[in-house]
Parts: sequence; structure tokens; C-alpha cells
Amino acid sequence: MKKSTKLIGAALVALSFLSVSCINDTKDESGTHSKPENPSKPTEIVDPSDPVDPIEPSEPAVVYTLTVENDEFDFATVTITGEGNEKSVSLEMDDGAEFAALFLNGVDVTNDLTVDADNNREYNVTLTKDSKLTVYRLITNAQNKNDIWTEKDGTIYLCNAYLSGTRGISADGTKYTNAFIGFDAENIYVSNISMKGDETPGGARKSFVYNGFEQTGTTPIKSFYIENWKLDATYITNNFISAYTYADNAVITVKNASFANMSSSEIIRVSNRTNANNVTLNFENLDWAYDETHASYDVDYSSILMYQPWESASKRTLEIREAELTAFNSWTMNFKNCSYKGEKVTANEYPSAKALAFIYDMDTTVKQNCQVPACTVNIQ
Repeated sequence: MKKSTKLIGAALVALSFLSVSCINDTKDESGTHSKPENPSKPTEIVDPSDPVDPIEPSEPAVVYTLTVENDEFDFATVTITGEGNEKSVSLEMDDGAEFAALFLNGVDVTNDLTVDADNNREYNVTLTKDSKLTVYRLITNAQNKNDIWTEKDGTIYLCNAYLSGTRGISADGTKYTNAFIGFDAENIYVSNISMKGDETPGGARKSFVYNGFEQTGTTPIKSFYIENWKLDATYITNNFISAYTYADNAVITVKNASFANMSSSEIIRVSNRTNANNVTLNFENLDWAYDETHASYDVDYSSILMYQPWESASKRTLEIREAELTAFNSWTMNFKNCSYKGEKVTANEYPSAKALAFIYDMDTTVKQNCQVPACTVNIQ
């Protein structure tokens, strides 16, 4: 048994030696064994507990919005297409409406439009910020009431329009020589109105017949809201706005507007045909200017507002006149940030071009009967 044990041990030693020799020795091309010069290092083991820097995701591109102002007022169909900030705008005027201009963020881009054979317009834009499109329509004396006013929820609207023409039109669509645009409704909203005028080939400007906006019916006004007007009295020979019939507690607002080149006109002429009480008139952020060198300029007719009794002296009794004026005395006029040629007016300086309001009583001559209203007047 001892001899066998020795033999087995010797065999194991020899096998071990042979194994080590195979690991540490390689054959070259000649078949001789040699030791590798640069044995590869074992793969490094990464500790899973070591923190790994996260990969920062790239920020997504900002996509800006492009919206259409007053899209709910039906005179144009505007379709916006495109990916990301590359937008294509298709503009089609609805029946009865005529295109005047397109503005992007208050900048006129009309000249950048392309027009196809069907008179549809295309505009391509790369947005750099959230943006707003404004489509302006053209109002001329050839259009009737349904083409001018949009009615919605009991209010008639006229928005984003250039006025151009030499004749007026009435609320029922017939030509009305006294007013350029007639209205007859309880609630009226008019915004973003400018005048293009009417130019002959020689460039001479023509005036509108008489008044700009005039109440041509008898519906008592409850609300009349006017904002963002830029009007030129070169085209108006009398008053910009004339309204005569009110409901009790009516509110009339004229805000953010400018009126240039006035001569014998007022911004608004009011009467009180219905003897309405507690009517409020608000005038805010207005700027107006008279051409005091004009042949028609008369200091006694100069102001933002003129109150004039409805009936002429020959048609009304003293009682009718006094009832109307008494009701008018319950009215309130608020003037806030109103400026004459850029200079803020802080008092009703009547008679002067800076006057805020006066009464024109037609019983005798205007120069004897113009007076400051007895209603409440607030000036800020």
C-alpha cells in the first residue's frame, strides 16, 4: 500500500507541473515555446454602488403660438398650418367683406402677402415669439348693414376696419347722406377703426358727407363701447359719433382713441330724446387736436362732447326742453387721461379748443347759449 501511495503522489506532481507550463508558455512560429510579452489585463470590475453621471437631455425647441384676433367676428376665414414655428396663413374674405390689411403683432405685413387667382391670400412667417394676427376689412358706402355689423348675443360688433368712401349708409342698408355708418341697437361694440379716406388720382382727399357713426333708429342704447380708434377729421365735416336715445343707467365708453385735424366737429354729440336718467359717459386715454387755423374752426363748437337737445326750438315747448335738460343733469361724465395735442387736460376749459364738454341750446344763437353742463363731471 505504501508503494502505491508514492506512485499516485508522483503522478499528481507531474500533472501539476505540466498544467503550469501550458499556462505560462506559448508556441512561436517555429514551434518553440515562449512567454507572452504583454499579457492582457483582466477586465476591471465596476462597483455598482459608484455614482454614474446622468446624460443631459437636449432642450426641446420652443414652439410659439399664432392666434387670430377677433376670429369670432365673421368677415374672414383664416387657416393656419405648418410645423413648429414655420407657419403658413391662408386668408379668405367671406361674402360681402372686402380685405383691407393684415397686421402681425401690430405691424402691417400686407405687402408680404401673395394673392392667387381666386383672390385668396397667403402669408408665410417664421415665429420668434407668441404672435397675433389682425385682419382689417374695408368699409365703403357700397355695403349694407348685414355686411358691416356682426350681431352676437344681443350686441352688434364692428371690429378691425378701415373706413373709406364719400357717402354714408344707414342701418337698414340704404344710402344715408347724413352718416357714414348708421347703427340702431341696444348694445354696440366698435374697436380698431381707422380711416383710409378717399383719394382722387391727384391725391386730393374728399370728406365724408357729415357724421361718422350716427344712431339712425330709436332703440334706446344700453351700452356703447368704443376703443382703439384712430380717426382723422379731414374726412368728417361734423361729429365723429352722434347718439340720441338712451335707456336709464346706460353706459357709453370711449377709450384709447385719437382724433386729428378737427375743425368744426366734436368727438361725440349726445341728446336725451328719451329723458333717460343716470347715464354714464366715460372718456379714457383720448388725444384730440383741432386745426385752429381752419376756416371752419369755431371755439364755441370745440370740445370732446357736445350735449344738444333733441328737438329744434321751433318743435319743442319749454316744458319739453326743461324735462330733457333736467334728466341730463343726472348724468355723470368721467374724463381720465385726456390730452389735447399731447398735453393732459385737467379742467373743462370752455370755451377753448381744450374744452371737455358743453351744451348747445338752439333756442337762440349758439354763442348766447353754450354752457358748461350741470351734470356731474369728474376729471383725472
